[in-house]
Amino acid sequence: MLYLRRHGERLTLSVEHRAAAGINELELQLRGDSASLALRIADARAEIETPMPDRPLPERVIEVLASAREPLVLGQLRTACRVRKATMCEVLAELMRRGEIRRNGRGYELPTTAVTTGSGSRSP
Repeated sequence: MLYLRRHGERLTLSVEHRAAAGINELELQLRGDSASLALRIADARAEIETPMPDRPLPERVIEVLASAREPLVLGQLRTACRVRKATMCEVLAELMRRGEIRRNGRGYELPTTAVTTGSGSRSP
């Protein structure tokens, strides 16, 4: 699915696919002359990246949450991990069931009593 959104004067395009990760959000500009109008990428240097996950998704979610300064909502986690909503919801539910993350009124975060290290072990 393609989503064209307006944020004040900004136009952005995002892509979501059921079976694959989307692209980074692109900022667009409406350009035209007297004969026609067209949407163009605002920054000609913008790149469309294809995700190359090198670790399992649960590990990536924990890494993203560990580097966050505040709880993250579902959309922020999806963007950071570049996965579809249903997949992210399944992983978040499993991580919460195992007690590796928690959800509060502001979003998802790591429990404050434990820190996850790269080896997967926990320390107080």
